Amino acid sequence: ALKIVCYIGIAVISYFLLYPVVLSFNKLFKIAPTAIEISGVGYLYSAFSRVIIPAICEELLFRGIIYKGLENKSKQLAIWVSAIMFSIFHMSKEQMLYPLLMGLLFGVIMARENNIIYCIIVHITNNALALTGIGFYFNHWTYYLIATVALALFLSIFIAISIKNT
Repeated sequence: ALKIVCYIGIAVISYFLLYPVVLSFNKLFKIAPTAIEISGVGYLYSAFSRVIIPAICEELLFRGIIYKGLENKSKQLAIWVSAIMFSIFHMSKEQMLYPLLMGLLFGVIMARENNIIYCIIVHITNNALALTGIGFYFNHWTYYLIATVALALFLSIFIAISIKNT
């Protein structure tokens, strides 16, 4: 449980260190959140479609399949290839550096822990912080509430699973 708390802390620190990069790209390319994100129905939709589901699916693909497939050749190669593919997957000029850096972080966590749950938890934390940032940008406190509740719920489940498996 202490490892999970440490990795959540790393996710929060990483997010706030890298968030200015995201903001500068968003301003440079005039990227705005979509209409669905700021609608009444969009809050719950965004919590699942931008926080939980992508974190699980992307980690299963990039760390579960790609990293694990290359790990036997070299952990460094596995970290870099999975991070580069993660960055390319996000496929937009405003999101290249940030996913690369986060992909490197996820790869290092995977190499260190050999447990994808930690990567998923850090990814969910990052996505929840991003969703919260959108909410504060539009002065919608509901984003903050939904993201926090979703994060707490899923982290509790992951913590319970990891404690049970140790």
